[in-house]
Amino acid sequence: MSSPSSSSTAFHTSVQETCMEALNGKASCVSKRYYNDRFIRLFRPTYPPPPAMSPLINRGYFTRVRALELIVKAFDAQVLATAAMSSSSSSSPHPPPPTSSSFPSSSLSSSSPSSSPCTTESTHPSPSSPPLPPRVNLVLLGAGLDTLFLRLQGHEEAQKHQPLEKHEERTAAAQAAAAAAAAAVPAAAAVPAAEGIRRCYYEVDFAPVVLYKARCIEANEEVASLLRVSTEEKEEGALAGAGAGAGGGGRGGGGSYNLLAGDLADTKALEKTLEEAGIEWELPTLLIAECVLVYMETEASRALVEWTATKFPVAAFVSYDMILPHDVFGRMMRSNLESRGLILPGFETWGRSLQTQLERFVVKGEGEGGKDRGEEGTWERAIGGDMNAVYGYLLEARDREHAIRLEHLDEVEEWHMLMGHYCYVIATQGAALRTLLQDQPGFQERARGGGGEGGGEVPDRL
Repeated sequence: MSSPSSSSTAFHTSVQETCMEALNGKASCVSKRYYNDRFIRLFRPTYPPPPAMSPLINRGYFTRVRALELIVKAFDAQVLATAAMSSSSSSSPHPPPPTSSSFPSSSLSSSSPSSSPCTTESTHPSPSSPPLPPRVNLVLLGAGLDTLFLRLQGHEEAQKHQPLEKHEERTAAAQAAAAAAAAAVPAAAAVPAAEGIRRCYYEVDFAPVVLYKARCIEANEEVASLLRVSTEEKEEGALAGAGAGAGGGGRGGGGSYNLLAGDLADTKALEKTLEEAGIEWELPTLLIAECVLVYMETEASRALVEWTATKFPVAAFVSYDMILPHDVFGRMMRSNLESRGLILPGFETWGRSLQTQLERFVVKGEGEGGKDRGEEGTWERAIGGDMNAVYGYLLEARDREHAIRLEHLDEVEEWHMLMGHYCYVIATQGAALRTLLQDQPGFQERARGGGGEGGGEVPDRL
C-alpha cells in the first residue's frame, strides 16, 4: 500500500473514527435491551458507559443490526436448501448431471481433499457418515469493530452445549426446514440436510483498526477461547500481527476467523491478502459492506464491486448505504459529515437514489479503450429497499413490537426522513442464490442490464 498524502491520511483517520461512533450507537442500543451483544463491551475497554442516544437513533441501529441478522439467516437457509437438494440428487440411483444451480462439491462436504483452513474434520468420511454441513465464506469489507462473527459463534457454541434433547429438537427442526425448502426433490429421494453452517470468516479494514481490534480480542480470555486462539498465538501476537502493515493477515480458530489489514481501493492487494489467508473463491460467499462504499471514490467502489462479481461465482453482496443527497434532509446529512472531515464521493454518484444503488451492481460498464465489457463484472440481480421498507417489511412483527415496547417514539416524521435516506441492497449471482429474498415486500429489484420492478408502498408501522 503506497503512503497516502497528509490530506488523505486525515480523511482515512476520520473514516476510521466512524467505526467507534457506530460501536457507541450499537452499545446504546444494547444497553436499552433492543438486542443482546455481550461482546460489544470488549472493544470499549477504556471508554465510559455508552452515551445515551435518542429513541430514534436506538431504533435505527436496531433496525440495521436486526435486518443484517435476517439477511444472514436467509443466506444460510438458501445454502442449506441447495445442499439438501444436492445431497438428494447424489443419493439417487441415477443422479442428474451437475448444473450451475449446485454449489461446488467442496462447499457441500469434505469427500474430496481440501486445503481450506476451515476444514478440521477428516477429508475422507466413511460412506455411511452423514453429510457434513456446507461451508461458506463471510467477508466483511470495512469491518470496523463489528461483532457479527462473535455473536454468530457465541450463539452456535451455546446451542452445542444445550441438553441432548434440545440438540435433537434443533436438529430435527433444521432438517425439516431444509426438507421443506427442497420440496422440488421427490420425497423418496430426499435425505436430511446436515445441521448448521461452517463459516470461514474474513474481516478487512485499515491496519490501525485491525490492530486495535486484534489487541482487544487477544486481551480477552473468553473471546480468544471462542475463536480458538491458542496461548502461543496470543503470546506471539498472531492476530495483532494482522495490523502491523499493509496486506498483513492474522488468523485465529484454525482459519475460521481471519482479521486482515488492507485497502479496499486496491483490489490486487486485497486479492493477494485473501489468497494468503486461504480463502476458497468457489464457496458460497456473503460479502457485507456497511456504510463503506459511500466513502470510496466512484471508480474505486466500482472496481471493488466488479472485482467481487468476477472472483466469487456463487455469492451475495450486502450493502448498507446512504441515499438521496439532494433533498433538504440529505444536504443536512452531508453538511454535518463534511464538517467533520468526512467526504462522501459515493453519495453524489451511486447514492443519488435507491435506483442508482441497485444499478451499481447490475449495469454494464466499459472495458479498456471504452469498449463495451458486456456482462463481465456485473452481478446477476440486485434487490433492496430503504430502511422504511426494511423496518416495515423485512423485520418481523415481533421485532417491531419489541422496539415499540422499549421506547416511545415522538419524532415520527424525522424517523421516516432518516430511514428514507439509508438503504439495504443485496446483489446476487449464481443460480443457487438467485431466489435469495425474491419477491420481498417493499423492496425493488433490478436484473443484470437494468430491468426490474418496484415493491410497492411502505406502510406506517411504528
